[in-house]
Amino acid sequence: MRLILVKELVPEGGGFGMSEYGLEQATELSRDKIEPPPQRAYHIVNTTSALDELLNRLSAAKSFAFDLETTSLNAMSAQLVGISLSPAPGEAYYIPVGHVGLEQVKQLPLEQVIDRLKSPLEDTNLAKLAHNGKYDMTVLSEYGITVNNLAFDTMLAAYLLGESSLGLKALAFNKLGIEMTPITALIGSG
Repeated sequence: MRLILVKELVPEGGGFGMSEYGLEQATELSRDKIEPPPQRAYHIVNTTSALDELLNRLSAAKSFAFDLETTSLNAMSAQLVGISLSPAPGEAYYIPVGHVGLEQVKQLPLEQVIDRLKSPLEDTNLAKLAHNGKYDMTVLSEYGITVNNLAFDTMLAAYLLGESSLGLKALAFNKLGIEMTPITALIGSG
């Protein structure tokens, strides 16, 4: 699955798009290999001005995808390590908030990031897209954020379409031919 496909399935005004678009049409679309956008822009958000730029992009979008990197698979005890957001195909932002280790990454204070992201994540007019949104929403609720208008969850869509593997890495490879970088290569382990 990919963000462009997901955005095409979300009807104008939000809502769970697959039911309105039609499960059969979504299944047909999901069987084809889909080309990723040719131009990609990835940004690390570790300054206040970069966070301001991201918030401007989110407020101008009708929808955005989000994903969390955490310390645990248990959502109730997980600590945030990083937050990824994508307001458009080929455009992504990563906010490190809990990186530790020898090569310390410059990062904004967690409280500042949570405070600033609360509004767009809770905005009922902005459609949110996620993979395993239930987990991410549970983690964010522990930080005082109630995500509103989760319009599409690629993990739920994969399940409904009968995919044998529901993990994001497997879906990215099987549907897009994209091999994702292991998280340990990005944020380390331990």
